[in-house]
Amino acid sequence: MTTLPKARKRTAADAAPTGSAAGPLRRLVAFRVAGTRFALPLAEAVEIIRRPDVVRIPLSPPSLEGLARRRGAVLPVISLRRILGHADPTADPKDAGRVVIVDHRGQPVGLAVDRVEGMLAVEASRIDASAPDDKAPDVDAALLAGAVRDAEGGVAALLLAAGPLIERQFEDLARPSPPAAAGLLDAG
Repeated sequence: MTTLPKARKRTAADAAPTGSAAGPLRRLVAFRVAGTRFALPLAEAVEIIRRPDVVRIPLSPPSLEGLARRRGAVLPVISLRRILGHADPTADPKDAGRVVIVDHRGQPVGLAVDRVEGMLAVEASRIDASAPDDKAPDVDAALLAGAVRDAEGGVAALLLAAGPLIERQFEDLARPSPPAAAGLLDAG
């Protein structure tokens, strides 16, 4: 288990870390899913753990791998592979990937990834807030917060927008199915 530097409450200094003459640095957690490199702001990540055993929930969204226990609390684990339309890996169970835990509205949520590459410190000027069409044609732009550009202007990593990604996975559960609801009312 890798606990990220979040033992203390985040401050404004964490949001705007020191930088070089080229500008302030942004700290990111980099990881891979189906060969594509993604990143999240370090401020959004709580910790990184080995993929836990999960209990699959019937009738849950396909992207929900299941629920796990983490320090006595329930941890939903969402598969980024499934969200992006890729098959689950058939890798060796010893190398079953990692889960990046993010805090979403006070609730920990696990994002299952293939491999965590580490932490990056990039100059703010290298972060492009627009979603790159050239590198991510199969990734819904609404799930991205932009991209990290390399020195040549190419895409070094896609910035994932964890909040919209998590909310989209569960939004259909909040609304009743119109035909089912109507059928129940007519039956009485």
